[in-house]
Amino acid sequence: MPVICEFAGIKICMYYHDHLPPHVHVLAPGFQALVSIPGGEVLAGSCLEK
Repeated sequence: MPVICEFAGIKICMYYHDHLPPHVHVLAPGFQALVSIPGGEVLAGSCLEK
């Protein structure tokens, strides 16, 4: 998965030919989310640590 940006341990990634709606993947230690483009709504997310 191509990394668009990485800062403070957070990666912003985007797959080529991924499903609609257009979105980016936000990956951080213990957390992941799908965030829509251009609206910025969180489409899905999960906390991997408790």
